[in-house]
Amino acid sequence: MREVRRRKLPCLVYGVGVAQTLSPEAARLFRRAFAGSLSAVFVRDTESQAAWDRHFAQPDIPRARLCWDPAVLMDAVVPPLSSMTRKRYRIGVGVAAPLVLAHHALDQHFDAKTLDDFWASLAVGLVKAGFDIAWFTNGAEEDEIYLDQLMPKVGGIGASNHARIPRPLHPQALAKSIAECDGIVSHRLHANILAFAYRKVHIGLTWDAKLTSFFRATARAECAMSATQDNVAPIVALLKRDIENGLPLATHERLQVDARTMIGRAAAVLDEAIVAEASCSQPVLQR
Repeated sequence: MREVRRRKLPCLVYGVGVAQTLSPEAARLFRRAFAGSLSAVFVRDTESQAAWDRHFAQPDIPRARLCWDPAVLMDAVVPPLSSMTRKRYRIGVGVAAPLVLAHHALDQHFDAKTLDDFWASLAVGLVKAGFDIAWFTNGAEEDEIYLDQLMPKVGGIGASNHARIPRPLHPQALAKSIAECDGIVSHRLHANILAFAYRKVHIGLTWDAKLTSFFRATARAECAMSATQDNVAPIVALLKRDIENGLPLATHERLQVDARTMIGRAAAVLDEAIVAEASCSQPVLQR
């Protein structure tokens, strides 16, 4: 941000989530970085909007506006492959490291044993329902380490029905893997957002407000569920229902139109800032 100020570059914040709690030192550092440097701020949910304004409200920092996460448009960046013919539907199961979940969770307890048991029960339920399973992560190293430890415990459950997707090294690889599934189950927000982009059925496993907010905003609040033994059967049932019926096309199209409109508004803010800066830097002509 020092470089932005030094070069007088237009700058905005776009498509972010904002934590509900920040340490006093973190809030101070962010305020110092943002003060007088931002043309606009766009956040992806109402909770983040309230948190931004609470943490950073001061005259030289813009208040937050709402936008959709740009990842809802990923299908335009990485087009899906033509429909693949498979005898069985494939469900992508995206895992996250228990320590990460436990560190950021608002009101749930996470430990490796409980999650291991949940994943094993889910695998049994999916295989019994006739699904193939593709295990994956969003690419974080700690998630991959956990999946290394988990696979020997779940891979023998209907072993021929399991596959492990290689670690994605860039967003396009993750998008491609999710686009090749018929549905996913995951704690990770962006796995679910990508599934939405490709109109793939998605069940979000709750752990923080951002994931819950996304499902509520996309009219799928019932599909955000906690990773408990009691929810295994409902998760499998929701996957079957939505794969058979399909996700509403109208909701998908409306949201993508809104997302493009919001990106256009952000671009317009930058254009205005560029014009304003250029006019201020013009030399004054002497008569």
